[in-house]
Amino acid sequence: MQRPLTSITSSQQQSKLYDSSSTSFRIKENKKNRQMPQQMLYDKEGLYEENLKLKKELQQVKFELKKERQEHANFEKQVQKTNETQKDFQVILSQRARIKEQDKLIKELQDEVFKLKRNPEKTKNKELEAELEEQKEAYQKLQLYISSKCSQDANETVMINQSLKDQIQINLVQAYKQDNLNLSQMILSLQQENHTLQQNLLSLKNEKDRLNGRLKELEKQFDSVNKHMMYMRQEMQNTKKQTPSEDYLKKIDDLQQQIQNQGKQLQQNKKLIEELEQKNGELQHNYDVFKSMESKEKEKLQDRINMLKKQIEELNQKRDDLEQSQEGSLQSIGLKQAMGIYGSPRSNNSPSKLQLQLPVTNKKQCLKVNSYDIKEIMSNLKIKLLSNNIDYETQEQILCEDDDEFLTLEETQLRLQKSPFELNEDESSLLARYLIEDNTEDHILYDRQRTQTKIIIKSVYKKLLGEFNLFNESEKLQMYEYFCQLFHKYNQGMESAIKQFNIKKKYLGNNQCEYEDFNEALKYCDILLTSRQRLYLELEIFSDSQQLQRFNFQTLFSKFKLKVSDLDNSIN
Repeated sequence: MQRPLTSITSSQQQSKLYDSSSTSFRIKENKKNRQMPQQMLYDKEGLYEENLKLKKELQQVKFELKKERQEHANFEKQVQKTNETQKDFQVILSQRARIKEQDKLIKELQDEVFKLKRNPEKTKNKELEAELEEQKEAYQKLQLYISSKCSQDANETVMINQSLKDQIQINLVQAYKQDNLNLSQMILSLQQENHTLQQNLLSLKNEKDRLNGRLKELEKQFDSVNKHMMYMRQEMQNTKKQTPSEDYLKKIDDLQQQIQNQGKQLQQNKKLIEELEQKNGELQHNYDVFKSMESKEKEKLQDRINMLKKQIEELNQKRDDLEQSQEGSLQSIGLKQAMGIYGSPRSNNSPSKLQLQLPVTNKKQCLKVNSYDIKEIMSNLKIKLLSNNIDYETQEQILCEDDDEFLTLEETQLRLQKSPFELNEDESSLLARYLIEDNTEDHILYDRQRTQTKIIIKSVYKKLLGEFNLFNESEKLQMYEYFCQLFHKYNQGMESAIKQFNIKKKYLGNNQCEYEDFNEALKYCDILLTSRQRLYLELEIFSDSQQLQRFNFQTLFSKFKLKVSDLDNSIN
C-alpha cells in the first residue's frame, strides 16, 4: 500500500479520507484474508504520527516566516532613519558654515566699532551723520505714528457716537487728553532735536572759521618765506665770486624744506576746508528740509488738537446731559420708593411733610492705577528691601500678619507705610489699590473699605516683586571685582556717551545722569549685563543716592576703582 504525498491540512479531513478508504479496502480484502484490518490499524497510526510531524513543521515554518518579515520591516525602518539622519546632517553642516560666516562678519564689525570708539574725535563727523540718520528715522516713525493715531482717533470717535449710552465717552476723553500730552511731548522733543542740530551747525562753522584763520596764517608765513628766499637769492647773486659756507647752504636747504612742508600743509587744509564746507552744506540742506517738514507737521498737529478739543467739548456736553438725565431718573425712582413706603400724601398714615433722602456715600469713580507708576514704586522698594536684607518670607509675614482671611484697602495702605516698606502716603495708596482692586477695568469705584483675600494679595505682590534673592558675601565680592574690571576698561567711553546725552538736559547737575541714559551708555559700549548683575548695580546706585532715577556717575565709577595690582586683570 502506497502513502499519499499531498500535504494534510487537518486531522479531521485525514481521518475521514482514511475511514472511507479503509472501509472499502477492508470489505475487499476481508474476503481473501481476515487478518488485514490489523495491518491497516498500524498504517493509520503511522499516518497520524506523520500528520503531527507535518503540523509541527508547518508551525515552525510560519514562525520563521513571521520573524523574517519582522526583521525585514525593522531593516526598512533603519534605512528610512539613516536617510533622515543624512538629511539632518547636511542641514546641520550648512547651518554651521553659515554660523561661521556670521561669526566672521560679527568679529569684523566688532573690530570696526572698537576702532571707532577708541578714536572719538576722528569719528565726530560720522557720529553727526549717524545722528542725522537716526533723526530722519525718528521723524518717519513719528509721521507713521501720527497717521496711525489720526486713523485710530477717527475710529474711536465713531465708537463714541455708537456707545454713548454705556458712558464710554469718559474713557475716550481721558485717552484724548493723554494723546494731547503725548503730542506736546513730541513737539518738545522735536524742538530739542532742532536745538542740537543748530549747535552742530554752529560747531562746524566755528571749525571752518578756525581752519580759515589757520590757512591765512600759513599763507602769510609762506609769503614771508618767499620774500626771505628772494632776498637770499639776491645776496647770492651779489656774492657770486665768494664761495658760500656750508652753514649758509644748510640754512637754504632747511628753508626750502620748510616751504615744501608748508605747501603740503596748505593743500591738506584746503582739502579739509572743502570737505567741511560740503558737509556743512549737506547738513544745512537737511536741516532746512527737516525744519520745513517740522513746521508742516506742527500745523497738522495743531489742527488735529483743535479738532480734538472741539470733540472733547461736545463729549463733555453730552456727558453732562446724560448725568442730568440720570439724576432726574434717580430722583423719580427715589420718590416712587418713598411713596411706596409711606403711602400716598393724602392717606392718614403718611407724614405731613414728605422728605426724600437719597443715600450719601464717600465712594467715587476714578481711573485704575497706572502700571508704570507701580513698576517705578516696586523697583525702588525692591532695592530698599535688598539693601536692608529683608527676605521675602518676612515681607509676606508683615504684610499679612493676622489670621483674617480678608484685608481692606485701608489696612493694606497702613501696613505698607510701616517698616520695612516705609512708603509715603501716595505710594502706599497706589500700591494698596493695585493689590486690592481689579486692574482689568479702566474705571473703578474707589472704596477704602474694599476687601480682598490674602491669597490674591500675596500672589499679586509676588508677581510685582519678581525674583527676589539676597546677595551673600561671596557673590557680592565676585560682583565687585567684575564691575571694577568692567569700569576700568570702559570708563572713558561711558563717560563721553553720558556727557553727550546730557547736552540736551540742562536741568542735570555736574556729573549727574539719569538711569535710562546710563543704560544707553552701557549699550553704546556693547556691555550686556545679566539680571543679577544689573540688580547688584542698582543696589550700589541706591546705596549712594537713595534713588535710581538720577545719580552721580563719577561717584559710582570711583566706587569701583581698581587697585594698581589689579590693572593687568582687565576683562577681555
